Amino acid sequence: MIGEVVESRPTGGLWAGFFVVLGLLFGIVFLVAPKKDGWPTVFLPFGIAAGIWLGRDRPTVFRIAEDHLQFEQPTEHMVRFEHLEGVVTSGDREASRTTIQLNHADGVTVIPDRLTVASHELLVFLESKWPRTRSPRIPASLHGYREDQVAKFGEDHIYTFAGRPKMIHRRRSYKGVYAMLGLAAAAVVMGVAGRVTQGNFDDAWMGGGLGVALFGLFIALILFLSGRSLQGDAQAHSGLVITPVGLALVQGDSKGKLRWDEVKAIEYPPVKRMGVTRTANSKHGIGLLVDGAYIVILDYYNRPAPVIYNILCDYWNGGRPA
Repeated sequence: MIGEVVESRPTGGLWAGFFVVLGLLFGIVFLVAPKKDGWPTVFLPFGIAAGIWLGRDRPTVFRIAEDHLQFEQPTEHMVRFEHLEGVVTSGDREASRTTIQLNHADGVTVIPDRLTVASHELLVFLESKWPRTRSPRIPASLHGYREDQVAKFGEDHIYTFAGRPKMIHRRRSYKGVYAMLGLAAAAVVMGVAGRVTQGNFDDAWMGGGLGVALFGLFIALILFLSGRSLQGDAQAHSGLVITPVGLALVQGDSKGKLRWDEVKAIEYPPVKRMGVTRTANSKHGIGLLVDGAYIVILDYYNRPAPVIYNILCDYWNGGRPA
């Protein structure tokens, strides 16, 4: 993929066109209807269409280089592979279309799902370029274990992963937010138009317009907040050390050490298992099955879960990661 220029495909036009057609149909109905009292409602679908169009995804264009991604649109910037701290996908990482969020030293870069290359191929490439550096930012309780393992096996055979710093997860598209803002604006226009032209129903039109506007603003706020979440302190203070003989973990309330002979299975992503105590309900991460428990290593760390999974499997199977 090196040297390839990747572009995103535009979205939003289809839904905007749908609501424009819906508004035109409303207009035709009220034009031929004998009673035209409800004509101000025509503004609503046009407001939604305008919001979707204004909130449509901007083009994303980037070039894949040996050691970085060079973005040309929507803003010019560079993401070096050595500065990557985490990857978040919006859905199945094996899907041909999924939104990819890159957490890196300079902030967050979101790659949309509609690309000229398959999303999972881009993910595989990024994982092949991911630096396996060791990080000192681990909880103090792991330092002793790590130092002992380094003394026994050498620095090259010990993998240390630190919890990512607090990072905002945000959605790529805000079309829904803009659509609801468009609905709210159109509702105000509808109320004013109804009051001016329908004197007998002025209070009803203003009340109805205000109610729809408040509803649109409320839904817009919910959609906006649902697209952004701030990682908590548990993530920032997590740590994982992987060695030839086992691992040590600090992750919220989950703290302890495991030998490889205690691990019955390693699963990515985690699966549902009956009859065992589960340390976390997240479906994003890596599952470790031990006697009576299912330990989930969450997607908290400064390397992607697939990279950590491969190292775990290599050591669990008695090999040495390359």
